[in-house]
Amino acid sequence: MSYLSRARAAAPEPEHTLVCSGFSEGFAVLCRTLRDRGVERIAIEDPGWLSHRLIAERAGLEAAPAAVDDQGLVVPELWDSGCEVALTTPAHQFPTGAVLSSRRRAALLEWAEERDGLIVEDDCAWTVTRWARFRGSSPSGWPPSAR
Repeated sequence: MSYLSRARAAAPEPEHTLVCSGFSEGFAVLCRTLRDRGVERIAIEDPGWLSHRLIAERAGLEAAPAAVDDQGLVVPELWDSGCEVALTTPAHQFPTGAVLSSRRRAALLEWAEERDGLIVEDDCAWTVTRWARFRGSSPSGWPPSAR
């Protein structure tokens, strides 16, 4: 927990933390849990990793395409998507390489707060990009100025 706090500016609580072998396993568990709780759709970046879409679909969720541009996930489209959950790759979006801009981060948090939605972050490139480009953080660690 202390590593996540130091390295990612996250505030994890042990009782709300699940350790998995990687993002794909954790995402699969999350998608099944969401489906079991009545969630039907999840916004997934398009273009994006095919595996993200396939994992969601195998869990019984509809993978709704969410546009990406040079600033990352196009958040305004989430409002009309009917989704309560959005998957993003903020540090290095595949295949565009876009980094989620500060304005988009703030808009994404606003969307989640207004919709009582969930942001799912696959930040696999963070460990590589944090030294070269910026020191990233998880959405829970984003400062109020980014909200």
